[in-house]
Amino acid sequence: LRGKRMLAEGQQKLLQEELEKFDWSIGAGGKLKQLLIRGVGIHHAGLLPKYRRAIESLFQKKLLSVCVCTETLAAGINLPARSVVMTSLLKGPPGRRKVIDASSAHQMFGRAGRPQFDDRGYVFAVAHEDDVRLFKWQEKYDAIPDNTKDPLVLRAKKNLKKKMPKRREGEQYWTEKQFQTLREAPPGKLASHGRFPWRLLAYLIRKSGTVEAAEAAVHRRLLDSEQREEGIRNLRRMLRTLEAGGFITLDPPPPNRGNDDLPPFQSRMAGTDNYSLLPTDGTVWTASHSRWTSGMLPGSDAMGVVHDFSRHEDVDDVDFGLGIFEAKSDDHGATDESGTPRNAADSNEDDRSPSHNDDLEDEPEDGFHDASSGGTGLLGALIQQARDSGGVAATNVHRDSQRRASGDDSSNGTSDITDDGYEPRLAIATERLDLLFAFRSVNPIYAVFLAEHFHRCSFEERLQLMESVMAIPRSAAGAVRVPFPDRMPPGPFATEFLNPRLLSRGLVTQDELQGYRDEETGRRIPPLALGDKARLLFRGEFPGVSDVEVTSVWCVGELLRFDGDFNRFVRAREATKQEGILFRHCLRMILLCGEFALIEPPGLDPVEWRTDLSELAWLLTESCRRVDPASTDEILESLTADHRSADTLL
Repeated sequence: LRGKRMLAEGQQKLLQEELEKFDWSIGAGGKLKQLLIRGVGIHHAGLLPKYRRAIESLFQKKLLSVCVCTETLAAGINLPARSVVMTSLLKGPPGRRKVIDASSAHQMFGRAGRPQFDDRGYVFAVAHEDDVRLFKWQEKYDAIPDNTKDPLVLRAKKNLKKKMPKRREGEQYWTEKQFQTLREAPPGKLASHGRFPWRLLAYLIRKSGTVEAAEAAVHRRLLDSEQREEGIRNLRRMLRTLEAGGFITLDPPPPNRGNDDLPPFQSRMAGTDNYSLLPTDGTVWTASHSRWTSGMLPGSDAMGVVHDFSRHEDVDDVDFGLGIFEAKSDDHGATDESGTPRNAADSNEDDRSPSHNDDLEDEPEDGFHDASSGGTGLLGALIQQARDSGGVAATNVHRDSQRRASGDDSSNGTSDITDDGYEPRLAIATERLDLLFAFRSVNPIYAVFLAEHFHRCSFEERLQLMESVMAIPRSAAGAVRVPFPDRMPPGPFATEFLNPRLLSRGLVTQDELQGYRDEETGRRIPPLALGDKARLLFRGEFPGVSDVEVTSVWCVGELLRFDGDFNRFVRAREATKQEGILFRHCLRMILLCGEFALIEPPGLDPVEWRTDLSELAWLLTESCRRVDPASTDEILESLTADHRSADTLL
């Protein structure tokens, strides 16, 4: 659109006046303002919330001629326009793109036409540039008659045929028939997605005490008969998991209890009378003197000095960058960026292969396996294949282990518990069941599991574990990877408890804990991050809970190293295109601190525990308020108004 006149007469002056009302000094605001002054807006998840609100306001006031959106347009964002232009009808990773579903297409089509301004809307689907070139060539070729006897014209047509453009190999193209199919497709059938929530199950158990009430809730979901039967089986596996964790008592008791040797959870609910996460007595903390930042990195690093951990070209990370366009964690399917999902992990513990942090290093370039052969040719490749005897399988195991540590190891979440026909009648709540009501943003069982080990952790280890449970797109995770052990040494939880236990159970090897160089590819495999190791231990103790996704990042910790200056942080990490995602990650950490403050972990003084969480929440609140006061206040209001109770499920 550069060089095009996008605004009507006098529109730019009004637009300039509106732009002066907003602060564009944070992150990508400067570049965004340059686009907006020309009448072009951008709307995607990587923008700060205040920028998205400003763009929505400008577009609704008809001051912007064009707004480039992602799928937020289909999610119900109130941006009606005269015309909707779709650059493609295909979605998905290269080579596996599929036509977007009819429901999303209809939502996008429905944005065409402004109420009270237009009597109709227009939808344009832009053809692929290869098809456009081919169409223009065909027009020129058909314009030359075939029955001409002019030798010059015949020669020109022959030369034109030699210049016929071709479609690219491996590229996928949509057709007019597919577009018509989307237009004429009936409305999508409503169906329930995702697994049955743990908190909802705990609420039903607390309310009724019978399994029948939970089964009735499953039957009320929008599922077909086969999915409903699988939902009932999954419910019974969830009940057995809660029974194994000591949250409930089943009647009759389940046979073949596999976790009798596990110690019961020692955490308990804290009193919430007149408690406020943020201090009300005027207490002030500073990030530079906070206990959360005192021992993070070696003292030789000056505050704010950036070390780029993404420049290690010899480190293997075959799955980094995958899953960028995933909508939800339970939508793993054929269109998933990370490929076809694995089935649930086998029940044999020795089959649970360990994982490497798939967010540590850059994804190697395509064809790096060929480059590693060093030009040995076919004979050399065959000799090397015979010598390795299964090198490809080893690579596949490595990829599979990466998915398992991050949580992508099961489609139904509880398939490791054998379905032996057991049917409980009663589910009697214990006092530990109340712990599940404290957590809404993360898996409650995994959150309680982490709380049991917080007394063994240093402050930076606690922060790593808390950050790892909050889902963050891998496109943004690449900018906030966990530093290597030589930059941030492992703490007492990893060295004295977690590593020995994982080794004794055969879940990891010493090389995987320390990092090693792959013999096949010659690339360095990074060591497991703390969040991935904790996920492996939890998976070994609670095989029935596999809906826990872990993404080991170091976002809040890095922000605190910059003294809470979010603008310096995103600019130094070159993450301005993902600043909105990182900002919401910090806001969610405030909510997570409020959730952990509702319980008292064992081995920690309750008053000191809450004080530490209040300090972290206060530092993040002050940092976020300097960026976007409206969004921060909205989070604080929800934190204040959120009452978690066994009698009320909100």
